[in-house]
Amino acid sequence: MQPGVYQSITRRPLMEMLAFDIGGANIKAAHQHGDVWTRPFALWKHPHELVNQLKKLAQSAPPFDQLAITMTGELCDCFPTKRDGVAHILNAIEQLARNRPVHVWQVDGCFVDPATACANPSLCSSANWHALATFIAHDYTKDLGLLIDTGSTTTDIVPFQDGQLACIGLSDTDRLTTGGLVYVGSERTSLMALGPDVNWRGKRCRLMAEHFATIADAILLADDAILERPDDHDTADGKPMTRHFATTRLLRIIGADTEMTDHVQTSKLATQFVDQAIKRITSSIKQVLPDHSPTRIIISGSGESLAHAAAKTVFPQTPIARLSDHIGPEASRAACAHALLQLHQFHFSTEPDPFATERLA
Repeated sequence: MQPGVYQSITRRPLMEMLAFDIGGANIKAAHQHGDVWTRPFALWKHPHELVNQLKKLAQSAPPFDQLAITMTGELCDCFPTKRDGVAHILNAIEQLARNRPVHVWQVDGCFVDPATACANPSLCSSANWHALATFIAHDYTKDLGLLIDTGSTTTDIVPFQDGQLACIGLSDTDRLTTGGLVYVGSERTSLMALGPDVNWRGKRCRLMAEHFATIADAILLADDAILERPDDHDTADGKPMTRHFATTRLLRIIGADTEMTDHVQTSKLATQFVDQAIKRITSSIKQVLPDHSPTRIIISGSGESLAHAAAKTVFPQTPIARLSDHIGPEASRAACAHALLQLHQFHFSTEPDPFATERLA
């Protein structure tokens, strides 16, 4: 057995697990008892606060005697290299663990200890999508399926065939090249990235290359049914996520303000950005599966609506299952952390295989 690698042939009684998915903008966690958390945290601004943030979240959790982790935060520009980022994140986790076992997910489908992960950072770097896709693929032992996970920042598009992942690339760079990773999400995507222009009053209007507004503003203004979030200040200007302030942010991207237009025109402008986000995801789905239609599509993440619209555009006849309908909306938003719990149980537990039933049929 390779040192440091936990093989699935090793079985032992299940202990209480707390799983983390540590990104650059959010920390997501899930506990064996079913509790889940999504906490905003700008890792790139405050890397040395990570330990305290993890401890605060852990204090909200039921007791646990081991940890599982996956990450994307190592990409933050506060770290010179991904190796440095992986080491920083795992060091913070080990400070939280205090001699409790820590299991790190790798894109080779193994859990390893932190020392092994640090020695091979490319295998655990940005591995959260792989954990989720592996968890989903276990439910489908036949035919071709497709996972579309749209979070706050990115969308992962992962095909799986006969219970195994069928993606081409594993690294971020390879997946950006092959369509598996799309830097479009439902919250943080800057509207200037969805240009280069929009239709404004029948004319082509180029966008200002400034971080004035995000896709979250456009989604809020494009649909009157979406609720405002007045306590959410994680916006481009730090002001609340309300229609009033979202309108101000949105119009600024074309050099306008609220005295120059009305609600109808603002809504049409917002819809253009939402449509462009869907088109970006749609294009990547076609790149990932250019010649075959899946028999089932699974969508997850905080941006399920974007994923659903894109999936329906490309494969209008294919059944779509929302992960949130099966594990709950909060767990779906923290789907990668939730997946770690299930994968660990599958690898280590003496309990019956949790993937034996078609939960997403």
